[in-house]
Amino acid sequence: MLQELLEKIEQARREFSLFERGDRILLAVSGGPDSVFLLHALLELRGKYGLELAVAHFNHMLRGEESDADERFVAELAKGKGLPFFSERKDVLEFSRREKLNLEDAARKLRYDFLERALEGWRGDLIATGHTLSDNAETVFLNLLRGSDLKGISGIRPKRGKIIRPLITLSREEILEYLDTARIPYRVDRTNLDITCNRNFLRNRVFPILKERFGDFESRVTYASFLFQEEADFLASLARELIAKARKASFPDEILLDREALRKAEQVLVRWALHELTGSGHRPIKDLIGLLDKEGRISFAEGLKAEISMGEVRLYRKEKALQKTCRLETGTCEFPEINALFTVEKTEKRGKNTLFTVYFGSNQVEPPFLVRRRKRGDRIRTKAGTRKLKDLFIDRKIPRWRRDLIPVVEDKRGIIWVAGVQRAWMPDEGKEPYFKMEVRKNDPRAFWIYDI
Repeated sequence: MLQELLEKIEQARREFSLFERGDRILLAVSGGPDSVFLLHALLELRGKYGLELAVAHFNHMLRGEESDADERFVAELAKGKGLPFFSERKDVLEFSRREKLNLEDAARKLRYDFLERALEGWRGDLIATGHTLSDNAETVFLNLLRGSDLKGISGIRPKRGKIIRPLITLSREEILEYLDTARIPYRVDRTNLDITCNRNFLRNRVFPILKERFGDFESRVTYASFLFQEEADFLASLARELIAKARKASFPDEILLDREALRKAEQVLVRWALHELTGSGHRPIKDLIGLLDKEGRISFAEGLKAEISMGEVRLYRKEKALQKTCRLETGTCEFPEINALFTVEKTEKRGKNTLFTVYFGSNQVEPPFLVRRRKRGDRIRTKAGTRKLKDLFIDRKIPRWRRDLIPVVEDKRGIIWVAGVQRAWMPDEGKEPYFKMEVRKNDPRAFWIYDI
């Protein structure tokens, strides 16, 4: 029987490229039947593939003495097999309360954090977990009942980054049958019988009924989930192409997208693209798609926000505004947050006013000049009188998020230039010497606030 199970593992290895010859694999062993079999199976395959193995155990401290007994059991098992052993214990319940996570998510986070650190410390290549075909079928059902999308009902991936699941094509029943026949001891977690947990309810109440009716349905569900994974990967690749097409700029914790590119795309790809970027579920993404024909803001989990304004979709975590204020008569002021340099110099010759370069006669302005962000109620002089900066920005279709990043220049009399947007109206060209003001890119290769 063992040979049949090993052949399934080797077939999964070939099909999903789980591991290569000579890999150093860290085995995540809880002490339960699946992970204990994982250890025994890879020991059997160790010589054939030249594998180096180590064992890691995370004590969740959720079951008191039983959790400690699990840790001792795995430590003795690793010692008996002559394998390096790594362990850590953390109070998962306390962590879940502090971080406001459900218990399952808190346990997963702490466990994988530990496994990744242990792998790095051991200088290993892969982390192997004991997830089985049965675990995968449960995950598919749970996600389907929650209303998940294609990615959710794709189930557990045989390989995700450095994490591999060599037992993903083996059922829990055949693993238990082998262990019991071979009289290999393992630990039993009694909390797995608690049917108030949805997964346990499926495992202990629903699945036995489905097996009576449909036989080996777990294998068929897992086969379907592998097809879903291929289709999900294809959609994800198309979504990434859409992101690349729509992307206008990227910054740390921020991306700027072209709204029209998203509006023209198939909604299913837009949904996938926004999921790739935000990691959010159906509801907020649906709300965001609904705003593509309008304007507005929406908040996602973990501080992520989206703003749609004037043809742009901005995904960000922090509001941005011009932080620096400069006071100068002549000289240079750098604004790193917008990749811009602002300069003032005196000149005897007057050039042509442009969006980024303006001239003022010495009789038209009163230095020193203050360069700052906009303020509520700001107005600029026009030929017809004065105009609110807010109305000016709206008229020029400047997105809301950019408005607090555009330098506003004022002298003792008031605002004389909204850099890159509007120069204050003056009745004549003024008298020499002139003040030449300019705003330009600091790093020519990088995005700046005026890029479209």
